[in-house]
Amino acid sequence: MYENPNLRRLGRSIACGLLTAAVTFAQGPPQPPEAGPDEARADQGPKHGTNQGPSQELGGTPPSASSPAKVVTRTDAAFPGLTLFASLKSTKTQLIDLDGKVVHEWQHDLPPGNSCYLLADGSLMRCARVAENETFSGGGAGGRIERWTWDGERVWSYAIDDAGRLQHHDIALLPNGNVLAIAWEAKTEEQAFEAGRDVDGLTSAGIWPDMVLEIRPDGPTGGELVWEWHVWDHLVQDVRKGRATSGDPRAFPGRVNFNLDLDSGQVQKTDAELEAEQAKLRALGYASAPAGASDGQTGQRGRPGRADWLHTNSIDYDPATDLILLSMREIGELWVIDHSTTTEEARGSKGGRQGRGGELLWRWGNPVNHRAGAAAQRALYGQHDARWLGGGAVMVYDNGEGRPEGAYSRVLELQLPIDAEGIVARMKPGEPAAPAKPSWCYDGGPEGRFYSSHISGAERLPNGNTLICVGEEGRFFEVDRAGTLAWDYRAESEQGPGGRRGGPPNGGPPNGGPPSGGPPGDGPAGEGRGRGPGGQRPEGRGPEGRGPGRRGPGGRGPGGGPGGGAGGGPGGYFRASRIALDHPGLARLKADADTDVDHK
Repeated sequence: MYENPNLRRLGRSIACGLLTAAVTFAQGPPQPPEAGPDEARADQGPKHGTNQGPSQELGGTPPSASSPAKVVTRTDAAFPGLTLFASLKSTKTQLIDLDGKVVHEWQHDLPPGNSCYLLADGSLMRCARVAENETFSGGGAGGRIERWTWDGERVWSYAIDDAGRLQHHDIALLPNGNVLAIAWEAKTEEQAFEAGRDVDGLTSAGIWPDMVLEIRPDGPTGGELVWEWHVWDHLVQDVRKGRATSGDPRAFPGRVNFNLDLDSGQVQKTDAELEAEQAKLRALGYASAPAGASDGQTGQRGRPGRADWLHTNSIDYDPATDLILLSMREIGELWVIDHSTTTEEARGSKGGRQGRGGELLWRWGNPVNHRAGAAAQRALYGQHDARWLGGGAVMVYDNGEGRPEGAYSRVLELQLPIDAEGIVARMKPGEPAAPAKPSWCYDGGPEGRFYSSHISGAERLPNGNTLICVGEEGRFFEVDRAGTLAWDYRAESEQGPGGRRGGPPNGGPPNGGPPSGGPPGDGPAGEGRGRGPGGQRPEGRGPEGRGPGRRGPGGRGPGGGPGGGAGGGPGGYFRASRIALDHPGLARLKADADTDVDHK
């Protein structure tokens, strides 16, 4: 465990927060107004803890000379607390104060896979990335869920890592102590074909539909699977008749069009672009590609379809409504499903508090996915970190990779159509789900654009501010509701604090792009082709009009080829969270500080 010389002073601040709830932070005066946005404070003190470098088990190499972390802006408006994060290439999880000083850290034996959470008892629940899986690899891969005590002892390690499934990206913690996990499940090319996957979307790697698993921890390595939900149970397609999945995707908005990525006009990337993207993700520490394994992007034939066709990258749970929120990066959508169902009900379309079984209750971001709009109505591009805010509202970091009017990121707040009883309004066939537009949008404005094509996140703080993690740049900053900067931290980076700085890469929009919420535009159409398993041309691809022109406007995630602005050195940052000073999980920090005082 890291021993910090500022622990005693910080402990007194936490005591104040715990006892009076008047969360004040005795860490020195805020940055003087005359300090520029890129000027470090003279009294900054110790920098980041020593970087452990990338895991050698995963074949990484230590970073070259990296620039130290620093706080470039701190004001009285910043929400008092500690910021929790982990570099994707490191085996550490760290807590820093508002001056950027490391006050506590956990040392692990595996890098993140990818999220982490501080619990009320001071323990850390995290996802860990295993070195290799025989079936799955690529961006966001994990494989293990771990719990570490405040003192750095691993007390629970649960593997979801075999030939048929792999945990990835994120988990959600339930009030009863159970854990919700996202995982890929393997389906073969033949299974995908029989279920109605278009031949243009087939790869020899098969396809990896996502599932949500609820685990009840048991012992140091055990866990009981108590609930599950599978995308595979809720497919619809009109490519192949006579299947259980056959139907008109427009008529069933609660089901998932098995060919939505091909129907929606998303531009397919070339093999060279996909290879460049994977190299970038590996540089960030976000992906590994063991020799001989498919990377989930090109398959083994280099076809444009991909095994990881949805790329679910976040999960959050709302205890007030018993609803689960999912982010599907690859297709530009957020989904809500009902957790109140039984596992059997979750396979169908009846049951549960909402009465709709495991079907999608709400979906937003790209209505063309269920044939309820045009490509120009797409709102989300490669988004991450969808979170419940309470009262039926959610927030999401919209990365912006592939945005037709230019690559820039933004944070959106949305008000879902949920009534006072927590019931989600039924979606209507052929109509986009509410809301028509976000209730709040922050994109930095023309002078303050920020951009990360991958990873990243945003968190609403108790004082109404928003903490934003620009993951590729290694930048964490806090703004108020009006967009005024309250705090700005640049994490350790080989390319200098914050990694690539400035506007979007490679031809971003002039002056940072259009005003917030500007509509995306259309692009050129393309034409698809391909064959079924064994190289034979199967039955038709669906109704007329689904051939030429189906791959056109918009960008397809996860994207972010050359020029995406990866922060080198210790890698990227999946997200960051601010822990309030009165959080019970920080009680040990105060106790350690008091003990230190007693021993002086």
